[in-house]
Amino acid sequence: MIKDFVEALYAVDAEIRPLQDGDEFQQVVASVAAVAEQFPAEFTKDLSLAAPAPIIGGKPRMLHIAAMIVHEGTNRNGDKFLAEELSTAVNSSTLFADGYAGIIDIEHDFTPVGYWYKSEYTTDPKTGTRGILAHGAVWAYLFPEVTDKILAQQQREGFVRVSMACISKKEDVAFEVDETGRLIKTMHNPVFLGATILLDASAGDLNAIGVVDEDPVKTNESTRKGTVLKAASLGNNNNNNLEEKAMIDEIRPLLAELLGDQSGKFTDSISELIGTKIDGFKNLLDEKDVLITEANSKVDNLTSQLDDLNTTLAEKDLTLSGLKEEKVTLEAELETTKAALEVFESEKAAAAVEASKAARLNDLGDGVRVRLMAKPEEIREKLLIRWANLSDEEWETVKAELSLADSPPASQEPLPNPGNTEKKITDFLK
Repeated sequence: MIKDFVEALYAVDAEIRPLQDGDEFQQVVASVAAVAEQFPAEFTKDLSLAAPAPIIGGKPRMLHIAAMIVHEGTNRNGDKFLAEELSTAVNSSTLFADGYAGIIDIEHDFTPVGYWYKSEYTTDPKTGTRGILAHGAVWAYLFPEVTDKILAQQQREGFVRVSMACISKKEDVAFEVDETGRLIKTMHNPVFLGATILLDASAGDLNAIGVVDEDPVKTNESTRKGTVLKAASLGNNNNNNLEEKAMIDEIRPLLAELLGDQSGKFTDSISELIGTKIDGFKNLLDEKDVLITEANSKVDNLTSQLDDLNTTLAEKDLTLSGLKEEKVTLEAELETTKAALEVFESEKAAAAVEASKAARLNDLGDGVRVRLMAKPEEIREKLLIRWANLSDEEWETVKAELSLADSPPASQEPLPNPGNTEKKITDFLK
């Protein structure tokens, strides 16, 4: 916020002078002019600033940092980390070591300004929880302005704020809802890519802080670790994150020191800005509640429709079961009817034969009928069946031949017999 305030108040013109004979480093001339009449005149003085030396004590200018980048438990973003998995990330994966340095950037812009080269699993004395403490370095000789801003933040607050970056495979992320209705994402097997330095924004883990020191100050990693843990313990002894009001109260004396009587106006503006943002979040939550209510109503409606469909399906199943039973009954009746039909057709055929036999017998002359009835029953039956199966035309021929037996002979001459075998008409009845 202070950075935005300063940029809003001043217009800065600067030029870089060419190297002159005898110059070791580039010279920068800057003019800082106040844009509001109420500010002191000394802000309008021209300043001649020398760029920080990129080489100090025969080494490139570096800014060393040690920071608690992540803690076990759930942060403000709803990301949850387990202590044993943080330990595994450090001890089993050699985090930030062996050619796998982590990125140091600013405000999560993923533009490297340095690197993390070492990590350890330790306890944060402020929170009493376990976490990862990382050691890194910023390329101060490449990014002098960023370095100065980091040092200025530490000068104001006693530490710098950091925020880690990590990823997990999709199948390693577990979701749950806590007692307040907040969505919690447990990041199993996290892979830490690095940690950013926050100059303006707040982190998801407000207890993620670090300390920096610059060459040629001779400070080793152990000393920096002790310093960052000591800085952490100077905060609130409870595990609660800082509230927005407490943050405003911290900023108020800093602005008072910089601006004197003007600080009240700006802290009021900050309070108003934060209040506006809080109101915006409340409105957003209200909108989400409306959407959730509508979604729940839709779920209830669809659930009711599904219940109706299931009931209808059950009814259809019962109907289908009854139809299947009826089908089995009808199929059995069909088979019975077919068998009866075959019997009827057989009886019909037999009756037709009997009727034809009676008709044929009735067509015979009296003499032929008398002689036929004198035959044995077996022979008589065979003859009648054979005559019954003749067509009408065939029967007329046979009947004509049989009728000759009842006609008196025209002469006593024998009938023509080409085979010289004498036969009588009655032989045809045999």
